[in-house]
Amino acid sequence: KELAMFEYGSDEVSELLEQNTVLNYELSSEHLHKVEVNLSLTTPIAGFAAVSIGNGMFAFGYGNLNLSILNTESNKTEVKVVTLNSPMDGDKMDLSYDLGEHSSSTSTTERISTTTTATADKTATVFVLAVNEKSFVDTFLQLRTASSKQEHG
Repeated sequence: KELAMFEYGSDEVSELLEQNTVLNYELSSEHLHKVEVNLSLTTPIAGFAAVSIGNGMFAFGYGNLNLSILNTESNKTEVKVVTLNSPMDGDKMDLSYDLGEHSSSTSTTERISTTTTATADKTATVFVLAVNEKSFVDTFLQLRTASSKQEHG
């Protein structure tokens, strides 16, 4: 799908989602970017949202992302909504943003642009760690408590 670009101001955008789709939005202003993405999906693994937070990094969310971003390297925030191959039935995305108002005064300070270089193979690494909290506490916290009692006792 095409890139939709929004500059300054605030608004809301809603889209019905189809499977295997990428929606792209570019938000621009030199102010704080307030961005909220809500995904209403039939199944949680049907898709996700990714919002650029600067320095080549993205915040990912599978339901709701509510961010305030002050990016010191760029006036732009990218928002991507990616759907996978799960069947969709009325699944939708709501994007709301507030980019501040365009200021009419002229600024005497120059913005120094910096760039980040993508990795050679242009891949992103995502780490997911599942922890069984009850088992972790029962096993490791009790060991630590028992060993500290032995040291002091």
